[in-house]
Amino acid sequence: MCVCLLSVMTLLTLTHMPHTDYSALSFPDRYLAAQMQAIHESVRTECSDPDHPEIPTVTFNEAGNVNKARTLPITFRGRDIIIELGGGRLVLQ
Repeated sequence: MCVCLLSVMTLLTLTHMPHTDYSALSFPDRYLAAQMQAIHESVRTECSDPDHPEIPTVTFNEAGNVNKARTLPITFRGRDIIIELGGGRLVLQ
C-alpha cells in the first residue's frame, strides 16, 4: 500500500515539473569537436548550432584558430560564452 502511494505521488510530481531547455549548453561540445576536427585534419571547419540560429557561425582555420573573437549570448541562466581570438579558448561567464 505504501509503495503504491509513493509511486502515485512520484508520478504526479514528475508530470508537473517545468521543462528546462538545456540544448544551448551543447554548443561548447559542438565547438570543441569542430576545433579538434580542424586541427586533426588540417582543414577549415565551421561550427554552428542548428537549434539556436541566433548563435553565429564560428570558423576555424587549419590550425584550429578562430577567425573572429566574440561574445555569444546563451540564454540559459544568463550565461555568456566568450571566444578568445587566436587559440579559440572558450570562457563561460
